[in-house]
Amino acid sequence: MLANGQSGFGTRTARLLTAGAIVATLFAYGCRSADANAAERAVSRRQFRGLAALQVENPDSVIAECTRRIDADSTDIGAYMQRALAYDSKEGGHWKTEADLKRVIRADSGNADAFFHLGFLELGYGDSEKNLTRAIGLDSTYSDAYCRLGWAYESKNKKKALAYYAKAIEVAPDSASLATAYTYRARLRRDMDAIEESYVDFEEALRLGKKEAFVYAEFGYVCLRLKKEDEALALFTRAIETDPKYYTHFSSEGRPFFERGQIYLQRGRFGEAADDFTRFIEMADSTDFFVSDAYQNRSDAYKKMGALEKAGADSVRARIDTNHRHCP
Repeated sequence: MLANGQSGFGTRTARLLTAGAIVATLFAYGCRSADANAAERAVSRRQFRGLAALQVENPDSVIAECTRRIDADSTDIGAYMQRALAYDSKEGGHWKTEADLKRVIRADSGNADAFFHLGFLELGYGDSEKNLTRAIGLDSTYSDAYCRLGWAYESKNKKKALAYYAKAIEVAPDSASLATAYTYRARLRRDMDAIEESYVDFEEALRLGKKEAFVYAEFGYVCLRLKKEDEALALFTRAIETDPKYYTHFSSEGRPFFERGQIYLQRGRFGEAADDFTRFIEMADSTDFFVSDAYQNRSDAYKKMGALEKAGADSVRARIDTNHRHCP
């Protein structure tokens, strides 16, 4: 009896232990599944998050692969997102990008990245501000969304734009996002004539690693306003080294060459000045109002160098260009 009892107890114990092992296994599997899902979401977040996701290499290959995945599984939201960003990197891909992003949102209305990219795509038209605001509503730490909202408000409410940039700086999750936010605010502060504050923001953006032609050139203009010519000269040179064809929304290609040429001219480095004005003239759009100034400045440099025939020709060209610009 005791033996049977012991045997029965052992059997019950074995069953309990077996059941416990199964529960533990399921629990562990559940934890691993949750961890895997969290990891997958983290990868997805890094892959599609913010402005960095717009840099798609080999977009044609990406589009082909994502289309294959979608054909095999029409619910593959990741494939739609990835294809949307690839389309966005191609000329004429705007409407296909919009269609794929809206497909993602219909399937997943909580996808902050889809709302961000749709809002970014629609800047200047459509529901840009609404979509960017929705992205922030879904993720209050979405620094790039605050930056794009700031950009959207610059032309109509600069104070509100600055507030969005400040929030972007506050919640930035990494140095890259933080540098982007400082760059946006620096440019707006410059446009608002808050030059000292703009200088501080550009300096911080560079410190954080924002080493782009845009930052070097725009910071160079700020340094000129503060009469920091040595810094400006170095920054324009860095802009040229990074992207010789850099241009802004208010000037055509090669503007840093023009600015550096002016510094060289003022410092008596006439050969270098003439070379820079030549590079600017070659790259700039003929309608750029800086072109006539470049001809006149190059004429002054040639004159100082004793190249009087070239100086005269440039002086005439500068007058013709100016007169043409002022003709009705």
